[in-house]
Parts: sequence; C-alpha cells; structure tokens
Amino acid sequence: MKSVPFIERAEFWKFQSAAISFEMVRDVCDYLLQNQLSKSHPIHDPLVTAIYTLYGRPFKQRAPLRLSEDIVPERYRPIHFGLITFRDKMFAHTDIDSPKTVDGYALNELAGFTRNAQTRFGITIVTPILPSVRDLCIELYGHVHSKANVIWRKHMPKERVSDGTTIVNLSVKDGPFLVPHPVLA
Repeated sequence: MKSVPFIERAEFWKFQSAAISFEMVRDVCDYLLQNQLSKSHPIHDPLVTAIYTLYGRPFKQRAPLRLSEDIVPERYRPIHFGLITFRDKMFAHTDIDSPKTVDGYALNELAGFTRNAQTRFGITIVTPILPSVRDLCIELYGHVHSKANVIWRKHMPKERVSDGTTIVNLSVKDGPFLVPHPVLA
C-alpha cells in the first residue's frame, strides 16, 4: 500500500467518522419518530442521550480531527448550538454554569421522582425537535461524506484492500492509509 500523508488520513478520518455519527443520529431520530416512544419508555432517555453525544462527537475532537462548525448551515445554527450546549453542559458532563430554568436554577439531568412519599432518582431529558435534528444530520452527512469520498478516491482508487478489519492510520508519520485492526488483550 502506498504512503499517504498524515494530514490526508486525518482529514479522511474527520469527515468519515462525522458521516457515521450523523448517520447514527438520523437513525436514532427515525427510530424515535417511527415508534413514537413516550418519555416514560425505558429506552427513550438512552436514545435521546445518544443523539446529543453522537451529534457532538465530530465537533469535540482535538485538532486536526475536529470538524469545523462552519459547515453547519445558517438555518440550522440554533439547533446545532442547542445540541452542543446540552451535550456539553448536561450529557457529556454537568457544569454548574449550565443553562438555567425559568426560575434561575441550573438545569441538570438528575431528578427526584416522588410518589407516595417515596423518592426515586433518575434523569430528566430535554428532547430536541427530532425532525429538525434529522434534517440537519441528513444535510451534514451529505457534505462530510462527499469530502471523505474525494480523499478516499484520491488515495485508494485502485488499491485492493484485503478482507478483514482495518483502521485508518492516525500515526503522525506518513504511511499506509489503513493498518490492521489491533487485537486488544
């Protein structure tokens, strides 16, 4: 396999992993919309948490793997910033300076649910507007997927990749595009 500059492999990783994240968010939105899961359904909260964390992942990597927020179309910026804010302040970790409730309290996910004088603790979830999140992810997917394909076709047009699992080579030295998937002990 030919040697490919690190920056080209990093750009491919950035765009292709973002495409996968946006595709997964779209799939979660579709699942929630098609199945009309209520907030009380046991899988609702984990799926909504996945939306926030998967959506934010491409924008929260370190350079040079971080996706620029400049790719977010202007009409979707409020949705994007809402998803990122809730991801940063509630779902990835909780900050004291998180968004405030109308009463001025720091919004956080830990909640007490009391019934018959018994309090059970769980989390509260702010569900985003799923059709809008889905549309945003479809648009972003198209953009980043096409950029990844340009890089792939530039470096791997006639390369025959052996059957099996490989990973993108993120070694900072120039080297092969793909390397064997490591076996973890």
